[in-house]
Amino acid sequence: MFDDPEVAQLVKEIVLIRQDADDRPDWLGEKFDALGTYVPRVFFLDHDGKVRAEITSGDTRYPYFYTPQSVGALKAGLKLAAAG
Repeated sequence: MFDDPEVAQLVKEIVLIRQDADDRPDWLGEKFDALGTYVPRVFFLDHDGKVRAEITSGDTRYPYFYTPQSVGALKAGLKLAAAG
């Protein structure tokens, strides 16, 4: 999914942060655990560090989980995030 050429281009427009829950389980803390504890999760944050709840994968059960079948939702989210 991240090897998709359009995704690769879009991620150049935003800041990516990767967090390993096994390495630093306290890093995300309760702020993000309230949004589910499944992994992996992709959150889009605003400039103040708040989750942009309107940007999701479209899956009602796992809204921050993207699959190869939801690459369109990921691209849409990346475009919204890059636009501010």
